[in-house]
Amino acid sequence: MKLFASLAWTTLFLTASACSREKVPVQEVEVGGFSQSPKSTSAQDAVKMVLGAVNDQQAKQAAGQEEVSGLGLEQEDGSVEVPHLDNTDYMVVTNDSTYRRVLASKGPGEAPGSIDFTREFVVLLVHPPVAFTGATFLDNVTAEIEEDTVVRLTLSSTPMPAVDMTGGLGYGQYDYKVKMYKLPRKSFRKVRIVFEDQDDTPAVYVPL
Repeated sequence: MKLFASLAWTTLFLTASACSREKVPVQEVEVGGFSQSPKSTSAQDAVKMVLGAVNDQQAKQAAGQEEVSGLGLEQEDGSVEVPHLDNTDYMVVTNDSTYRRVLASKGPGEAPGSIDFTREFVVLLVHPPVAFTGATFLDNVTAEIEEDTVVRLTLSSTPMPAVDMTGGLGYGQYDYKVKMYKLPRKSFRKVRIVFEDQDDTPAVYVPL
């Protein structure tokens, strides 16, 4: 009986702690379409993105760097498994040089303003073009303080039917769809990436 009561109190405490986490403001920044994925470095990478695969080689090369987009579990064959949402990739940008490389992938149109990376960082959600998926995506990013130096980001992305394409593909439907969000750095040193409704995925930490 005492053991049951102890477990009940522990569960209640953990639930209360999760509910009481302090929220961190997330501001969406308008960026428009991208002529290629901001994460792609080659045609092969672009194909992997379209198929919803993870660019494991890029993840291995990026491990430990500021512009790392995801740290995963290394498999026996040396590949890195990075959790992700279907038809959605993500990228955490923490410095100006990486931000400029991201914007170099952008299609025509006005570029977003500069980011003060001494006080802010950026999270991108990236989707393949409508022409390849037949869908658009409804994104959401929420942030909360997990520890003094760790901010927890919950990413979600819901596929939505694309507009009627029976008349043929139009302008912009070959663009990658990128959503960009700006968050305060505060005293954070790491970002923890979690995915809505995917509790069984490994934890992903990205250094800031």
